[in-house]
Amino acid sequence: MEAVELSVGAEERCACGNLIAVLRRGRVEILCRRCKRIHLIPLVKEDRPSPGTKG
Repeated sequence: MEAVELSVGAEERCACGNLIAVLRRGRVEILCRRCKRIHLIPLVKEDRPSPGTKG
């Protein structure tokens, strides 16, 4: 699998042509194939220490 640089509004589609995800400003929209609901996943960096680090 190769990495692809996406711009805002870019769509990710399956080889069959089905829409999988859309990159929007500050979030990724994932489309459920079964119920057609859109799940919004924010692209926000959290200020939490990573597991295994002290602090």
